[in-house]
Amino acid sequence: MNISELTKRAIQTLTKNGHTITPLLFFDTFCGEARRNRVAVEDCELIKNYIEKLDKEFKSEVSKYNIRTIPEFLSYLTSALNRMNQNHLANRHNSLLELSRKMTDAIALIDVKEIQDLSGRTNALLNRNHTPENLDDMRREWGRFQMEYKRDRNRTKLEKYIRIDKEDDIDSIIDKVIPLLEREKNTRAGHGVVDLIMHSAQPSLSLPSKQKGKFEKLYKSLRADPDQIYNINVQEEIGKLYEERVETDRSEEKGSIQSAKKIVGSLIDEVESSKGTTPDNFELDKRVNEIKEKVSNIGEDKESSEDLVSSIEDGLDSIGKQASGLFSSFKKYSSGLFDVKDKIEKLEGELNKKRRESDRDILTGMRNRQGFKFDLEEIEKEFKEKGDNYSVIVIDIDGFRGVVEKYGPDAGDLILRYFSKILKEYISIGDSTARYGEDRFLVSLPGKELGEAIQFVNKFKEKVKHTKFVYKDERVVITFSAGISHRIGVDNVTDIIDDSYKMLKEAKNRGKNCIYPNSI
Repeated sequence: MNISELTKRAIQTLTKNGHTITPLLFFDTFCGEARRNRVAVEDCELIKNYIEKLDKEFKSEVSKYNIRTIPEFLSYLTSALNRMNQNHLANRHNSLLELSRKMTDAIALIDVKEIQDLSGRTNALLNRNHTPENLDDMRREWGRFQMEYKRDRNRTKLEKYIRIDKEDDIDSIIDKVIPLLEREKNTRAGHGVVDLIMHSAQPSLSLPSKQKGKFEKLYKSLRADPDQIYNINVQEEIGKLYEERVETDRSEEKGSIQSAKKIVGSLIDEVESSKGTTPDNFELDKRVNEIKEKVSNIGEDKESSEDLVSSIEDGLDSIGKQASGLFSSFKKYSSGLFDVKDKIEKLEGELNKKRRESDRDILTGMRNRQGFKFDLEEIEKEFKEKGDNYSVIVIDIDGFRGVVEKYGPDAGDLILRYFSKILKEYISIGDSTARYGEDRFLVSLPGKELGEAIQFVNKFKEKVKHTKFVYKDERVVITFSAGISHRIGVDNVTDIIDDSYKMLKEAKNRGKNCIYPNSI
């Protein structure tokens, strides 16, 4: 069945029913005949096309009514507009605004400096005239914080010292920490404690080179970070050094005794050789024999060498007992916490601030490579969670170097600033754009299929065409080429920008002021 036959049937149906033939009534009747006869007529798809242009909320609502005719569609739109009048929108906006303020006030109470800072700046923004653009910037900052903040990081640190359950919040964790801090507040490690402990492990007589290197390495490490003394592995290493100290001192003691025996033995031999010339030989023999007996028993007869050896052993035992007591004390409190490092936290805050500042291109105020990649990670997250496709566009100003050579670098900067300004104004809320090179720009379009991205670029192309770029009263003609890629068309997020550059190269090969692809 062709169009002419459908037209005749529509007229016959209207005449049979006694209706006056009007354009709107004829259109609905004609399309009804086409549907019944399963004939595809492009004009009859208007209702479907109009519905596709609605946002998700309205699409979902329209699907419930099975709308097929223009009167039905107009009736639905009229009803929807009546429901969403300006007063309704204003009241809803104000309610959401007040809700957001209360939420930021509550969030600011959390003892995390970056959260407090973000909450304060968000509230300040809500309390003044705000635009979709600066609200979008603030949303990105919250998104960045969400991605960078490692909630489990601090829990992992604390779990070495206290047990943390899944249901624990900051209040319950603090309740567990306070008793530990109370018990160990007077036992914090410091350089004095480190010196005392390491002195107990250092041999008092001599230090072999191997042991000396091990001792000095550990000592330097503990001086740099005294809190390592609470680490059980460090405690065990100190214990081994102490045992080596005892063995070293005992070895030195034996060597000293043998040296003493030799010296005294030589003295006795000297005395015996001169006995004949000494008046009182008997008394001298008696003294020599006593010395010889004692010397022969040094290191062998425990009782005869007790005075010499016991003093050393008593000293060593005393040191051993003292060191043992100290180690027991440290083990008892080894589950304690390190002091909060304020300087490190301040440094982290400064680094985060610098990182935020580094996300912007100085000349245009746009996002730069780093900032754009962060935005793309957020969009990729939505893609993985919900399957929402997205597109990326790379834009290159045609003949930009020639413009700079002709008019100078100031003209180039002026054109870049103006071009970026109209591009930022043209994108919608949620889209992201960045300067990605000297005269190149990237645009991300969340939720946009390839066809919608092509339509976006073509419309922006017309806008640039009718925009006057003027430098020193002379108009500069600006055009651009663009390459377009979409997420479903590539394997992963890292490939989408590369794919867009490939499309740009193809566009450049086709000449200036070209878009590729330009149709699907």
